Amino acid sequence: MVDGSGGTPIWVWVVYALGGLGAAVFVGSALFVAGAYLLSDDVPVTFDVSMLAIVLWGGLVAVAAATWIARRRGRAQ
Repeated sequence: MVDGSGGTPIWVWVVYALGGLGAAVFVGSALFVAGAYLLSDDVPVTFDVSMLAIVLWGGLVAVAAATWIARRRGRAQ
């Protein structure tokens, strides 16, 4: 008998994957800048932050987190 609970929809996995990618970009970028700062003894290190990148990757992380929270709350009820 089919009860309609076929598991997690594919769009949720896509949102989670994009959120994970966004988080990986944030963490990788921070580690790269920290490594450059720590390993450059005599060379000044500067960096430029793209607001578009922060909005894009941060938005993907936020949507994934909101989806996860909404699904957890829906399951608890």
